[in-house]
Amino acid sequence: MKFVVTLKEPALFGLLNTTVELFETGDYTGKKGLETGGFLWGSIGTSLFDGKKTRHIVVDTVTNEACAYRDKSSFQPNFKTLRLVNQLAVSTFPHITFLGMFHSHPYRERAASKAISKNKPTEAQIPSKRPFYNEKNVAKKRFFELSEGDRTWISRHKDELYEAGYRLEINTTICRRLCAVDTPKFAYRNLNDVAEYKSIRQALHFDVLGFRVWINATAVRRYKGTFALKDQATTEIYLNVPYLMGAQGTYNDGLSKS
Repeated sequence: MKFVVTLKEPALFGLLNTTVELFETGDYTGKKGLETGGFLWGSIGTSLFDGKKTRHIVVDTVTNEACAYRDKSSFQPNFKTLRLVNQLAVSTFPHITFLGMFHSHPYRERAASKAISKNKPTEAQIPSKRPFYNEKNVAKKRFFELSEGDRTWISRHKDELYEAGYRLEINTTICRRLCAVDTPKFAYRNLNDVAEYKSIRQALHFDVLGFRVWINATAVRRYKGTFALKDQATTEIYLNVPYLMGAQGTYNDGLSKS
């Protein structure tokens, strides 16, 4: 089965806004570089393409999880909140459904870490516990994908996620560019256009306001009573973001060539 994940413009804005805010501004205590996340809402459909069953997951909007636990290296949603908001959606907005969750991976660049280390900073002054990386190292080590910690957490909460209707996981990864330039508009590049990432169609990155941001989609194949995560290693997944990619998105080219 193929999966085509489409992010509508309000969903893209919500992901970007939440990710950048907690990375750069921080929470009410002033802590910066925090992970954040929330819930994905939209619709699901199925079609046949070249004889293959294709699952279409359309993310219309996202909501930030205000009651979640978050720190500089983890994000844990509150399942009571998820059940409540899911009930609200079913009773009030029946045209959208819960699709899954998103969370961020914040990274700091090496140059910043060197500058900070000279002053022997306290923990509160260090933006993130994660290793200090720039955009090149994050891409090289593929930190834009789900981590082992992410997969372990999802596995531990399979029952709650399955009950909620979990079908998609999106993670956003962010760092400041070492050679940041003023980019008031999106400077977008699909990873499938980069030679060493020719097999990657479920992720993309773009630059905006001096940040490098990655978006990665992991599909969920549901079975009776359980589910399995599906990534590019085992399943064809195409991430489609019309606002960045235009009407003739890269995923369309990928589908036509498959």
